Amino acid sequence: DHVSAQELSAVLEINYRRVWDRMAVEPETFDASQPELLANYQAGQVLLTSSWHQYWPYNDQCPNLGCTDPANNFRAVVGCVATAGAQLMRYWNWPPWGQGSPYDDVYDWVNMRDRIDGGSSAAEIAAVAELCYEVGLAVGMSYGCGGSEAFTYDMEGVYQNNYRYSTDCAKRDRKDYSASAWFDRIKSDLNKNRPMHYRILKHSIVCDGWQEVGMPATKWYHMNYGWGTTATTRGTSWTLCTTPQGAAQTMSTCWKTYILRQPWGVPSRALTLCRRFHIATLTKMPTAAPAQCSTRVT
Repeated sequence: DHVSAQELSAVLEINYRRVWDRMAVEPETFDASQPELLANYQAGQVLLTSSWHQYWPYNDQCPNLGCTDPANNFRAVVGCVATAGAQLMRYWNWPPWGQGSPYDDVYDWVNMRDRIDGGSSAAEIAAVAELCYEVGLAVGMSYGCGGSEAFTYDMEGVYQNNYRYSTDCAKRDRKDYSASAWFDRIKSDLNKNRPMHYRILKHSIVCDGWQEVGMPATKWYHMNYGWGTTATTRGTSWTLCTTPQGAAQTMSTCWKTYILRQPWGVPSRALTLCRRFHIATLTKMPTAAPAQCSTRVT
């Protein structure tokens, strides 16, 4: 008799949950007992290696709406909420499969590359495109040819219910922190290798690094904007965070973000998975978010 991949993964997931139960102590207690797992982030490091965007081939499984752009295979674009969420999930390579149809088939993490293009294999394109589409479907994406919209806040339920990430999350607002306290909050999670799902005005992105430069120190965050990286496009950048507490919201203001805790079933890197909502305020972006990256403001 043969054991299917899902049957084997189910057994492993039960075992991993038992492992996690032994590790589900207060973060400070666990951090002190496992320095070898949690001390590997270095200032200036960028956690995500991927640089995905919303166009073809990432949208290869998005709805065919009769769009007129052949460069996008006549399909709707992915949507920035799904692009950010998919990149975070690819960082953790979790879950082996999701909950409920159509999420319950096995995800092909092995074939999910840092970048895909016309030269990528059919398996590589299918692996990434499936994840991007199904994350969008789960979050209730309103698909369009020029822009696909969803609420970043709805990703909480997607991560927890559709993809079995931990429910140990809490909301954090930038307005509740001083500039230095907010930076320390973000820095603390990134030091545990927890990249964050950020929302800025009309865009959803990932925060995956920090550094302090000069004396006195200038504080920087690293942001992955989900615009891909080409000869003419730079989809990631180091961003200043100096806007005063309670300042007016602008295009370059980071409003709402959250990081998940660990996915059930991953006993090591999962320990560093994010667990909080965040709202941060930024003062610099590389360019204005293009129309296809828009999200509905909540």
